[in-house]
Amino acid sequence: MRIIIHFLIFIIFILIGFSCKTSQPPASNTISSSDTVNIIEYKSDSINVMSDSVNMGWEEDVLEFQYKSSRARLFNLRHTRLEVSFDIEHQILNGMATLELEPWFYARNRLQLDAVGFLVYHVWEVTDEGDTELQFVYDGEVLDIELGRMLSRDQSINVKIEYTARPDEVMTKFGDAIKSNQGLYFIDPEEKDPNKPTQIWTQGETQSSSHWFPTIDAPNQRCTQEVYITVDNKYVTLSNGVLVYSRDNLDGSRMDYWKMDKPHAPYLFMLAVGKYAIVKDKWRDIEVNYYVETEYEQYARDIFGRTPEMIEFFSNILDFPYPWQKYHQIVVRDFVTGAMENTTATVFMEDVQVTKRELVDENWDDIIAHELFHQWFGDLVTCESWANIVLNEGFATYAEYLWKNYKYGEDEAAEHLKDQLDEYLIEAEVKKMNLIRYRYDHPDDLFDRHSYEKGGLLLHLLRTYIGDDAFFKSLNYYLNQHQYNSVEVHDLRIAFEKVTGQDLNWFFDQWFLAAGHPELNIKTVFDDSVSQLRLQVKQTQDTLQFPVYRLPVKVDIWERGNLTTHQIVVDQSNQHFSFNCDTVPDLVLFDSDFALVGEVEHQKSPEEWYYQYIYYEEEARPRMNAIEYFGDYPGDSIGFIILKKAMQDSYWSNRFNALWAIDEWSDSIKVLVRDQVEILTADPYPYVRAQALAILSEEDSGSYTKIFGRALNDSSITVIGVALDGYLHSGALDVQQVAERFMNETNFYVVVALANYFIEQENKNHLDWFSRELDMLKPGDQWYFVSYYAWYLTDIPENEAAEGLKKLLHLAQGSPEGYVRGAAYKALEVLEDMEGVPGMLLKIRQEEKDPDVLDYYMTE
Repeated sequence: MRIIIHFLIFIIFILIGFSCKTSQPPASNTISSSDTVNIIEYKSDSINVMSDSVNMGWEEDVLEFQYKSSRARLFNLRHTRLEVSFDIEHQILNGMATLELEPWFYARNRLQLDAVGFLVYHVWEVTDEGDTELQFVYDGEVLDIELGRMLSRDQSINVKIEYTARPDEVMTKFGDAIKSNQGLYFIDPEEKDPNKPTQIWTQGETQSSSHWFPTIDAPNQRCTQEVYITVDNKYVTLSNGVLVYSRDNLDGSRMDYWKMDKPHAPYLFMLAVGKYAIVKDKWRDIEVNYYVETEYEQYARDIFGRTPEMIEFFSNILDFPYPWQKYHQIVVRDFVTGAMENTTATVFMEDVQVTKRELVDENWDDIIAHELFHQWFGDLVTCESWANIVLNEGFATYAEYLWKNYKYGEDEAAEHLKDQLDEYLIEAEVKKMNLIRYRYDHPDDLFDRHSYEKGGLLLHLLRTYIGDDAFFKSLNYYLNQHQYNSVEVHDLRIAFEKVTGQDLNWFFDQWFLAAGHPELNIKTVFDDSVSQLRLQVKQTQDTLQFPVYRLPVKVDIWERGNLTTHQIVVDQSNQHFSFNCDTVPDLVLFDSDFALVGEVEHQKSPEEWYYQYIYYEEEARPRMNAIEYFGDYPGDSIGFIILKKAMQDSYWSNRFNALWAIDEWSDSIKVLVRDQVEILTADPYPYVRAQALAILSEEDSGSYTKIFGRALNDSSITVIGVALDGYLHSGALDVQQVAERFMNETNFYVVVALANYFIEQENKNHLDWFSRELDMLKPGDQWYFVSYYAWYLTDIPENEAAEGLKKLLHLAQGSPEGYVRGAAYKALEVLEDMEGVPGMLLKIRQEEKDPDVLDYYMTE
């Protein structure tokens, strides 16, 4: 599962928000500034892991939580048969569930099932002779059934339950990662929203499948499955397994029968209902279909079309062919997270649904690869408890790197690892946790940058240590040994030990079973008297709380352009290493594999950073770090030489980062590279073009009118958005006509450029445009756009702004996204001098149920 950040977005909104009225939104909110591309980068990475709320007392908080063991296996759930239909208007599911179970080991005469918020009508035992009513007690969460006799472990029972699920009426506790735990969701059930289709979909992870069918809702259970779904004929359905048949009913409805004949965990059960175009594809002889809204049918292959190649790639590197009957992917509205890897049927948030033009800038391969890899790691082999969730999410996160390296090259993959390390270290500033955590408040809280990014990085570190061949043979052994079963972290360790013949307790103990990461201080001294380089490595982390790490590390030493690589093992808190050298090295690069998961402080001179950029012409990561260094020291003469070189780097992201760094330097220095900046407005990569245009737009826009004008026809919508902002501020005679040309555009970057322009105009007749765009934007864009919307409302007569206030109130109360509700509330706060707004704010606070959003309301 991939998670959408929501609390972090609150914080960012504060940073880019507005607190007083000026002539226009602040620079950080305008698309004309170089921040534009940084915002684009943030948005492209927004499908990521939600960080825990900042809490410096995390050690004490963890100790307060009770130990969470794996769910005791009282019964073995063998098979689940569901017959469901819906009352969409009233948002209920009417169901008949038949469960086949047997005692796990000890004899049992009572059965407890998870069933949250149901109306339970009857419970029967089903036999060949007929159905026998069973007595039960139900408290709204657990269905306690008297079986009528003692069952031994070699006896099975079929229990049938007639029930109604009412998920919209149930409010349960949920954690930080997922915004709601209803389990079953009805989207626009009354068909009142013209911009939103009616849909039904489920989300089971972590413990929400029991909100729509009775089950043993634990990851260490596995069963086969049948689902009979009755819906209006205008809808299509999707569930796990294969569609066996569809039968029309006399009343205009249809029953679809989906069968899953391989066992999987209950949290991976799914169904979805809606009006969809189904675009068919295949991998070998297996169906691989894409379910999208009809207007995106022509783009489905552009979005998802690399899936068969991904399946082939993962099947080959694992030497383990895709294990299920099919693989379908579906896009739904108002999804509660980024995506979910239900077995054979992955659900994606609506942001994935884009046009071919939008895919010029950014594809969705990361999230598609992530969810696909779960079909092996998570669905085929499942963590036995949520404490071991890294065995699901760490592997899926590492799949993003594997696919990037295969499809887009080592440079893209190396940058991806760097970004993931940065993301983990940001979270580690406010909490450091074991990867295997048996103490937590809610299982959703485990879906963080530790379980995702750190987990993936540690797999790469282990691969670097034992080698590629051993790594992938170990994964193959692990999958074969534990397929269709549940595991804990020691099963993974043992798999690596079986293959390599090594004791890897030390690795798993320090990285998976202990908190923190190494913090290293590196110093080098050349002793001319003995022609030796002395390397001092100090582990500066608090060793009362965190381990003294054992770290196999590569050290590169460059002398007069010649490279020598040394393998060392750091395993003490303060350690010295000596290397023979003829002269003072040009450069010493510690951890030249860039595999360590931690912080390395190695003070290097500008000359050494220069050589790091020059000597590693075949590897993007060392050059990337050098560019980053010089970007932090504006005015350095050596840095200017490197950044100028980097503007012609072979890797597009290094060119982008060089532009970004140059933008922080003085205007007198920028003048020296202006010609190169202009050249980069025609770079092959859209983000480079966009950043170059953003730099030019900060100067006299009128000098670059022709460049901005040409870029208005760019293939990249990001480039068009930046160019449009520059053009509208260029003083060109036709700016009004150009603005009108783009007024029907719904892409976020173009919309923001127009909003910025309209706010600056004296003509205040664009409220209808602002309102329409706010309605049409996806939630991830709405949270940002509401600041412009509110700003516009402050500049028009209060009686005209009244409708806009109602729209903000509607968003603050009705958006399914907490971050959008929070943004709308903050926008209304800016307008609280207007009539009726204080009452609106009070009403919003009284009705809000999400504690994170309520906390955000209270921030200044």
